[in-house]
Amino acid sequence: MAYRITGACLGCGGCKVVCPAEAISGLPEQMHVIDPGRCFECGVCARSCPHKAIVDSAGQPYVSKIIRQDVRGR
Repeated sequence: MAYRITGACLGCGGCKVVCPAEAISGLPEQMHVIDPGRCFECGVCARSCPHKAIVDSAGQPYVSKIIRQDVRGR
């Protein structure tokens, strides 16, 4: 499945610029779209969206999967 862009998109184009699959298209200040045939769900676009307008195939916004460790040794 692929990520998709919701109606919260303002067309800033940030997601389009960072997409490594070049799966996102759209005109400035208009809602963009993701080509599901090209999207491989890397999440780069969702992380870059300031409006949280990009969701995964389950309809969930991007959530970081990084587990933080205490670097102080505690």
